[in-house]
Amino acid sequence: GLAVRSAVCTGREVWTADWAGRVTIRGRDDASKVLGEITTNKFVWCMLQVEPGLMWMGQEAQGIAVFDIAHKRFLCTLTGGHVGGITCLAVDNAADTGTEDGPAPKRAAWSGSNDFSIRRWNID
Repeated sequence: GLAVRSAVCTGREVWTADWAGRVTIRGRDDASKVLGEITTNKFVWCMLQVEPGLMWMGQEAQGIAVFDIAHKRFLCTLTGGHVGGITCLAVDNAADTGTEDGPAPKRAAWSGSNDFSIRRWNID
């Protein structure tokens, strides 16, 4: 196989992406145990687990591919805000930013691109 480019732990699994865009789901306790594979046909720059049960993948082409973690299947592509590939992803849980006087703000994620832009995504 090809060298691992990106990896994310989720539950009892480790999702790894290689240089060809193939995502391999491995056992967390035994990474040699392959539980499944997903072919994206695009270079995967980064991955991010987003609750409830989603895996976001920043890819070489525009948009963020969204996968269902439990069923290991593609759901949709988030588009807009970038004209280049998505090179980094980050999420906050908003729980740490609430106040006693009001509700906590909505959760959000951010994506960065090789077009030098950053975009905020609201998570409902």
